[in-house]
Amino acid sequence: MTRTPSSTTARLLWSLAGPRGPMRSAAEDDRQRQALLAGDPVVAARRLLEALRSSTPPAPVRLEDVEIEAADLLSELLRAPGAEVLTLLDHALAEPATRTVALDAFALSAETRAGPRLAALVDRGEYADWSDRELIKLASALGCVQGDHARRAIANLNAHGGWPKNVQDEMDLATKAVAAESE
Repeated sequence: MTRTPSSTTARLLWSLAGPRGPMRSAAEDDRQRQALLAGDPVVAARRLLEALRSSTPPAPVRLEDVEIEAADLLSELLRAPGAEVLTLLDHALAEPATRTVALDAFALSAETRAGPRLAALVDRGEYADWSDRELIKLASALGCVQGDHARRAIANLNAHGGWPKNVQDEMDLATKAVAAESE
């Protein structure tokens, strides 16, 4: 069997996200993370996003754990100097398979450059058919990236109103975060 970059990326991602056996060391986890982050940040980010789109983790690896690992790795790639990982993550917001990971990567990186893109998404109402989980992650990302664009986007989301309690709770936290940043 020939291994593609995407299948190798998926296997490494599953290994990091899966239950850690007693014989696996923290050094092995670090080697796997470095392998996933190696090379051009844009290429590494593409591989991670493709692995999320095209593969399903085997049992007992939970998809949520894979998404957490991927978001953490993508947040590191997003901070790479000169990398256009931001554009890839912006496009990933349009796909349900990668949306929550992109939002979490924006939140983890606290990358202010994401503010205008997230605000434009809110202005266009692209979140209208999103799940509560995705809306919570959107609010979290806006609260973390902060700045004027995020502040405006959160105000627009709050003006929309009628959110389920769990979504509204996250909107309230994001509102407080951007208000504290402006003080």
